[in-house]
Amino acid sequence: MAKNSLAGVAKPGDGPILADKVDKNAVARTARLLGDTWLLLIICELLEGTRRFGEIQEALGKNNPRGVNPQTLSGRLKQLEHCGIITRRAYAEIPPRVEYELTAKGFGVSEIVKALEAYGREHMSEVVEEEPASCPGESVCPSTGEG
Repeated sequence: MAKNSLAGVAKPGDGPILADKVDKNAVARTARLLGDTWLLLIICELLEGTRRFGEIQEALGKNNPRGVNPQTLSGRLKQLEHCGIITRRAYAEIPPRVEYELTAKGFGVSEIVKALEAYGREHMSEVVEEEPASCPGESVCPSTGEG
């Protein structure tokens, strides 16, 4: 039997082992930021390296037949930049060139992405057809509380 990559995670019948050990406020702050499908998929793309806007949009279209609206993508990128998850680098060129890459804080999300992937492979093998989560429209960064 393969070793579980999520060692330390509660299993059925374990009871409330983790209930008093989880910082629920920290979980809530992180979920408010990362609970958006597009944000996680953008982070997945940037885990592979620096990307331009069009490259991110094209890659997200491969994962979702409906693709991502350019305004939605732009808003999510701004949110991630505001929260310090990514950096935006603009070059003084014609046509303009802008690249996005993860910060150290952004690379910290990779363990969450790996955990979601493992959970999805084990428990969510069926296709779920749903609309992506809508933008929460928060003007305050859920992770830092800064506005």
